[in-house]
Formats: sequence, C-alpha cells, structure tokens
Amino acid sequence: MFCDIIFIKMLRFDLKKILLKISVGAVFLLGGFLIFTGLCHASTSDNVHGWAWSDNIGWISFNCTEGGPNQSNICGTSNYGVTISTSTYAFSGYAWSDNIGWISFNVTANECPDSTNCTPIINPANGQVSGWAKAINLIGDDYGWIKLRDTLYGIDIDTGTGHFNHYAWGGGTTTSTAVIGWISSNCNQGGPGGSDVCATRNYYIWTDPSIFNTPPYAENLNVAGPSNSNLCNNTASYLLGWTFRDVDIGAYENTYELKLTNIGTGASGTSSPGPYPPYQYTNGDTQERSLSVGTIEELSAVSLRVKYGQTYSWEIKVQDNGGLWSTPTSGPVIIVPINYPECGFTMDPTKPKIGDEINFQDTSTSSVGAYSIENYFWNFGDGTNANTQNATHTYSEVSPRTVTHTIYFDSGTKSCSTSTTFNVRPGQPEYIEVIPR
Repeated sequence: MFCDIIFIKMLRFDLKKILLKISVGAVFLLGGFLIFTGLCHASTSDNVHGWAWSDNIGWISFNCTEGGPNQSNICGTSNYGVTISTSTYAFSGYAWSDNIGWISFNVTANECPDSTNCTPIINPANGQVSGWAKAINLIGDDYGWIKLRDTLYGIDIDTGTGHFNHYAWGGGTTTSTAVIGWISSNCNQGGPGGSDVCATRNYYIWTDPSIFNTPPYAENLNVAGPSNSNLCNNTASYLLGWTFRDVDIGAYENTYELKLTNIGTGASGTSSPGPYPPYQYTNGDTQERSLSVGTIEELSAVSLRVKYGQTYSWEIKVQDNGGLWSTPTSGPVIIVPINYPECGFTMDPTKPKIGDEINFQDTSTSSVGAYSIENYFWNFGDGTNANTQNATHTYSEVSPRTVTHTIYFDSGTKSCSTSTTFNVRPGQPEYIEVIPR
C-alpha cells in the first residue's frame, strides 16, 4: 500500500460539470492538469482487467497492468486494480478514471443509497453482478455512486469466458443530472440501443473464468449388494452408486477415481474410467460402478475385485470439466459374505417314462473357504420330497415335472437351489405274442 499524487491531463468532457461535483481539497488545477491527491491504495493479486466506457467521463481502467497509453503497464508508478474474491465473489479495490479519479469497490453492506445489499458481489450461479461502487471524489446527493444492477439493467459476467457484459448506472437520479451516467462494460453492447461498437471502439472488462469453477462433489453414496441367486451361482457383484454435484454453469463430470481398501489387510487400489463424453453426467446425475466378487482379490488401476469373506471401505473423487477434483467422499462399508457352495445335480434317465426309477445325484460343491453343506432337500414336483443327499423317484402320471434341489448351510440359515423341468412320457404298451391258428 502507498499514497500518491496523480496528475491527469484534462480531456474534452464537460469538466465544469465534473469539477462542480468533485470534493474540495481532493483535486486542484495546475497548468491544464487535474491533480488528485491523498489517496492510499493497494494491489497485489488483482484479477479484474480491461476497460469500461462512459459517454460522460470516458475510459475507466480496472488494472494498472494495462492502465497506461496503448494499454501499457503503469503499476510501477500507480499501483491499482480491482479484485474478485475467489471465496466470497465480492469485489474490492480501485478502478481509475482520468476525469473523476478513483472508483472504489470497497463498499460495505449498508453504506450505499439503498442502505442494504451495497457490497459489490457476483452470483456465481448465474454471473449476475449486484451492489455498488463509489467515485470517491464526487459529492452531492448520490452523484458519486455507481449502481451495478437494478430492475432494468445490470452487469453480467460470462462465467465461461470471464467477460463482463451490459451496463451500470452512475450519478444522479436522472440523465440530465448524471455526472457519470451509463457505464458500458463491453463494446458488444456499447452503442445506441445496446448495439455492437467493437469495430470502432474495442473494449471490455474481464476476469479469469477459473475463479467461477467451484470444486465438484459426490453425495448420496450407496451400495447395492448381490442377490442370493448371484451368490449361489458365483456371479455375485456389488453396485456402488453416487450423485455428481457441481453448481457451476455448464459443468459436467469429466471422470472419477474409486479407491477401494481391504480393511483387514490395509491393501488398496485406485481405478478411474478415463474421460467421459461431455455432458454425459451433469449436476444431479447419478452414477453406478459394478464391483465383482471372486475368490481372488484385485486392487489395481486395471481392475477392482473384492474377495469373499473380506470387508472393504471405499471412497469416490469426481473431477469436473474444468479439471478440479472433489475431496474424497467415503461410502458405506462393504461386508462381503463367505463364498456360498454351488448347488447342482444330475438325473438318469433324462427323459423318463411312467414307472421309470429316476436316479437324482447331488453334484453340489463347496470350495475352500466357503460354507460347508449341512443338509439336502428334494422337491419332485408331484407333492413328494426327500431330504437325502441323493434320491430316487418314480412318476405314475404323464405330465411336465419340475424337480428342485436345495442345499442348506450356515446352521440352516442360508440355502441355494437349482431346478430342472422335464416331461414324464407314457410307458411302452404291453407286448403279447399271438400265434395264429
């Protein structure tokens, strides 16, 4: 921070009107120059740049890095600028006009003519700028105040490019009494009726659009476990779900990272699917990731697989199209059950007739580490059953039959079943040899 005296050559504007509104002691005339004195100002990381235009007071510079002739850097002799807070989106600092001096954006909440919502600030969700700025050397009524938004006008920022657009109003309550008047932030709307004048007067205010890129986040993390039939058939998998969130305009998910950790061993792995097509997942969209289960654990960037009988934690990070990552968000713990035995059987004959004795042979298997089979049950589909490992049965009627074989384990609390359906055929007619006479 430092104080300086600024000598500015008078330009061809209504200086009589301007001088009548400049506070005594803040400025005096010397040899055709306006001399503004006694202002302390600071600029370290100002992120607003460019120029605005007013038909009443001419150019307004927002940053000393391009504040001199031909947009040259004058920070060595006059260090000023305007800053947008990347956390609150409020403005602070100073802009400069050769005709009215410093324009302050250091406005507190209740000091403007409206006495409320005075702080100049951006709504990052839509880019609208509201609040007030103050030409600090102008006096009388509200001549020095600049309103950045009202019902019929207002400054907007394109959060994708960082370019400012449209108008602010500065000065008196009517055009005839206004010292500052309309302030155009972009030549695209700088002419009569908001017409484009960039071909003859190219200007705009801008900021780094990355300040509007708020980090994304994941929420509503959930786990859907495998069904009993999947566990019985050794095709079990888990479905991990989450919701992508990003309040930035035009934001979408670029990719994600899933980290899976075996709580018992501490082993972990991280996997990412790579970039998605643009806008496949936007704010509020839900996503799912399948996680297979097996007898071998895989924790690598190529593949993530959980193992039977193990417990896992998992967390998700999501990345937006601006390259920002969310902080990791943890999901519910995954408790993988012990491997189920696989139920199976054979029958002979496979195309039985009435009266045939059918042999049903259990072929169920229980792998290492899986539950042990404790009991067996057969349902022959005709109202009869058996509870032995292997069974025989005879049918007395022609009809379709479904046989279901069930195995029980884990103290009888869990079971797996498999079925087959077949047709019981008529028996061969009785053969009687007749000798002709």
